[in-house]
Amino acid sequence: MTYIEVSDVEEYLRTTFDTTTTPTLAEVTALVLDVDLNIDSITGTKYTLTTDSQVFNLVNYTDELLVKKFPLNSVQSIYVNTGTTAVPVWTEAVTEYFIDENVIKFTMRQYQGDQKIQVNYTYGFDGATVDVKDLATLLVVQKILGSEDSANGQFTRTRIGPIDTTRAIGTSRFINIKSDIKELKARIGSFKKINR
Repeated sequence: MTYIEVSDVEEYLRTTFDTTTTPTLAEVTALVLDVDLNIDSITGTKYTLTTDSQVFNLVNYTDELLVKKFPLNSVQSIYVNTGTTAVPVWTEAVTEYFIDENVIKFTMRQYQGDQKIQVNYTYGFDGATVDVKDLATLLVVQKILGSEDSANGQFTRTRIGPIDTTRAIGTSRFINIKSDIKELKARIGSFKKINR
């Protein structure tokens, strides 16, 4: 599932795409599919619930584990390597814990030195927010219109199918895309760094 649909881009641009338009429906669909990865990279998270696994190399006692992906929603399983590094034997750990932000906190100190723990967990958001959908739409529209010429503030393409970006009607919508994108990125934020 993508964060937006082609229809969101069509609604913004007040046009429709098909096999005869420039760009074609297939090209716009590809842009819509690519924009999710772009937003995931910008924000450092996903706006779909996603399962991941992380292995922790412990050297001392620990009572908490900080997972890389944000936000942590749930833990499916925790395994301890009861074998060796060369021949791991993953055994499901019986342990009590709770989640505090992106940290798995054990109710008592569980593990000590030179152990590996594997955590399987779900992270991300359960669907794209309005800001994420707006950002996705604007990023696709920006790609369709081409890059903005910084010298005169005009887009390098002046005509996209029936859309004439030099016409007075709606021109400010196109000129402001760059600042709108910047504002949305700031509002959404980045989850790449978790301070602990």
